Amino acid sequence: IQSTTDLHLRLLLNMDQGLVVADEIRRGRCNVRSLTLIMLPVTHSDGLKAVKAVASAIRLDCNLEQLTLNVEDGFTEEACVALAEALTVNKSLRKITLDDNPVFSCRTLPSVAALGPPAYEALSAMLRVNTSLVLKLPPFKTDSANERLRESRDQMRIEQRLNTAGRGRLLASRQTTREQWADALHDLNIDDDDSPAFRVSCLY
Repeated sequence: IQSTTDLHLRLLLNMDQGLVVADEIRRGRCNVRSLTLIMLPVTHSDGLKAVKAVASAIRLDCNLEQLTLNVEDGFTEEACVALAEALTVNKSLRKITLDDNPVFSCRTLPSVAALGPPAYEALSAMLRVNTSLVLKLPPFKTDSANERLRESRDQMRIEQRLNTAGRGRLLASRQTTREQWADALHDLNIDDDDSPAFRVSCLY
């Protein structure tokens, strides 16, 4: 991670190795701009500890622009809240992807319950502050989702779409042209989701 800045680094780590890498990032020794960390925790508590260590590290990091975090046993609500708090402070990351696809199909850790409203609400609040960040999450499991859960996730997705359309860039300068605003509204109109929550008119 102290290599040249244009390198994309992909690391497959056990628990101890993940904590070492997180500590190096925290100390400002990460020079790469794009990093993928694949964590192979033994237990769910190990996975939470690893994510919290990375969250603590990116609070202080000023180099990483893209981070993909893969935790094989999934992301818990507590882990997502910790990440949201860290990303509210971080100013360098432009894209973060949370992935729970198994790297090794033979791994048999029990699955983690789907994220609840507090996680989505924390991520929504973070995206409203960190308007230049694009966030990608694992697929949403709709089984047994209650109304509050759907609403909190829909709100987070709206914040995601606004950031993806360039909200941070558009609001950063008074010199933003009408054409740039029109392009952003056009991007917001293009969506495969038929939910009324995501129908954004150009008039709006």
